[in-house]
Amino acid sequence: MTLHVFMSQHELELIYLFVRCYAMTNEMIAVIDDDADQRELIQEILDDYVVRCFPTTEAFFSEHSQLGRPSLLLCDIQMEGIDGYETCRRVRQDASLSQLPIILISGLPEKANFTEAVEAGANEYMSKPFHVSELKELVEKQLTLSKAATS
Repeated sequence: MTLHVFMSQHELELIYLFVRCYAMTNEMIAVIDDDADQRELIQEILDDYVVRCFPTTEAFFSEHSQLGRPSLLLCDIQMEGIDGYETCRRVRQDASLSQLPIILISGLPEKANFTEAVEAGANEYMSKPFHVSELKELVEKQLTLSKAATS
């Protein structure tokens, strides 16, 4: 007897993420960036984690309840539609995400944007282009701080 199960590609991706998330690590990192190349690069750099990428803030908010709460959010500042600053504000207003560590990434000049990023609710700010080690260190730092705060 053969059992045939039909699932959409989206359902299969969710199952795959769930299995990876709990089999390998409990750390899921959400990435919001409208640049597909940037999302792919970040996913490759953070291959020790389950990384779920979203092209828009709207996509993140529509799917995060199905995926579970991420451990960290990496978000580009300059995006069409809702920018990274507004994304931070919305995350801080969402009861299920308000304590989520956020790292904003931007190609804009650092000083002015750092201040605005912190005011919007970001925990860290990183300029593009960034070094692989710098990204990994910031992610580890924020995950460690988050774990310590919830212990």
